[in-house]
Amino acid sequence: MNYKDKVISKLMKIKGIEATYVLTKKDRNEILKSERKAEEQILSGCARGFNLGLRKVLEMEVVIAFLHNENYDWPPDPTVQLICENELVGEEIKDKKKFLELKDEGKVILFGDSFALYTNKLEVMKKAGPESMYFLFPPLKMPQIGDLQDVLDVILSVPSTPTDLYLKERMSEHGIDVSKKRLGTALLGFNTEKKSQ
Repeated sequence: MNYKDKVISKLMKIKGIEATYVLTKKDRNEILKSERKAEEQILSGCARGFNLGLRKVLEMEVVIAFLHNENYDWPPDPTVQLICENELVGEEIKDKKKFLELKDEGKVILFGDSFALYTNKLEVMKKAGPESMYFLFPPLKMPQIGDLQDVLDVILSVPSTPTDLYLKERMSEHGIDVSKKRLGTALLGFNTEKKSQ
């Protein structure tokens, strides 16, 4: 079994993952174009986005897209952060207990189910203004895959909506059923040999 098959086999054993698709070079180019276009849009009426995680994944030797349902358990790291003047001013907090503790202590202002703005950074945001802010989508760890031999530098990323649609279209072309509700996509990248730093 080669390294791609090992990773795909392990992915398919993770709860909530329904299918996989190995990206081609053409897919990578199309996805990067799609993300650049998405980053021109204002998100949540607040700021533009920058998908660092996706860019890092696309640099990897192997990139596998996977289709997941609502039972997929994302890694605990934040999938989105709000940056202003190179400072972290807000982020997704997935740990509900931590989220509520910070709220009770007055350290955050909550938005939605899991996004928090840090109250000690509000002045930075006020002085800098909205044009100085952006949403950062960082690379994520995926420990379930990181323990495979000869699979190195494993990272995960969340695609934008246009990239999600592109991936579903490509999967559909390869016979994967993407018609069920509440299906999302993610990208996993890894190397098979150590890259010189």
